[in-house]
Amino acid sequence: MEDLKSKKKEIFKGHITSSTRQFVTLVDSSGASFLGKRSAREMELSPGDVVSFQKPNDLDGNSEVDILNVEERKNCLKRSYFGKTKVLASNLDCLWIVTAPPPLFNALAIDRTLLAATAEGIPVVLIANKDDLNGYSEIKSTLEYYKNICKDVYFVSAKSGSNISILKSLLENEVSTTAVTGISGVGKSSLLKRLLSLSDNELIRVDDVSEKTGQGRQTTSTGMGYLLSKELIAGCISAENEENSDLCSSMIIDLPGIQSYGVSHLSESQIKKSMSDIFEISLDCKFSDCKHDKEPFCEVKNALKDGRLLESRIYSQQDMINEVKKSNAF
Repeated sequence: MEDLKSKKKEIFKGHITSSTRQFVTLVDSSGASFLGKRSAREMELSPGDVVSFQKPNDLDGNSEVDILNVEERKNCLKRSYFGKTKVLASNLDCLWIVTAPPPLFNALAIDRTLLAATAEGIPVVLIANKDDLNGYSEIKSTLEYYKNICKDVYFVSAKSGSNISILKSLLENEVSTTAVTGISGVGKSSLLKRLLSLSDNELIRVDDVSEKTGQGRQTTSTGMGYLLSKELIAGCISAENEENSDLCSSMIIDLPGIQSYGVSHLSESQIKKSMSDIFEISLDCKFSDCKHDKEPFCEVKNALKDGRLLESRIYSQQDMINEVKKSNAF
């Protein structure tokens, strides 16, 4: 009888759905879920990563799969903090930024997240949640502006279910990996619970917004990926693509409620070019090194005066550039 311990293990491919310091969870093309461990401690993994792994033999004495390597990423959403850069999600086809009416609407937080995605070539959709509440009328012109710099802007309500069907159609139209983010309190987890029909005992938890601060309590501590449906995965596997069937999956990733996307891992030039609305107008400034402050013949200042640019966008850009300069000073 062949020794099972000496038998060469088959190598599979799968998608990472969550990752902690010690363990990762992943799914294969059938939707089966596994607990895994890295073959090397320095291997950084995030939801959305495609990995090669081996399943344990019957005689191994454990049920954990071994992660052998991670495939090259087409992009990755990152944030910087305290001199370190963390990958939040990888191989994204779209990022949804969830916001809510004032006082939760935060243009700086949106701009930082939008910049982090744009720098990686990730399309962004802005989800204006809680449209059953008053407040969006105050920032109507701002949201109209974001339609020009985002892939689209949708008004929905996780509470009433308004326009949830629109979001479902976005997910069903193609096999893709979509991440969802937003500051705490905007209703991101509530939105995902309704969108994915998750039960109360599943991993997403929902807490109330603090009446005192207007900010929500963070309910998601690490990114978690959810397969949209096993049928959708199976449906994308064709005979000619059968050898790559492990790569066919559709996933939505719930990211932690991050108050600020640090951008110190980017350069000042990357920040300017990734804010294309400002960058394209700045090309018409008389001076190539124009700071858009006291310089004459500044087209950016003209655009602010006639409403072609939002003042908050200029503030966001300068805030992020200052962060990079401060980081580089140390």
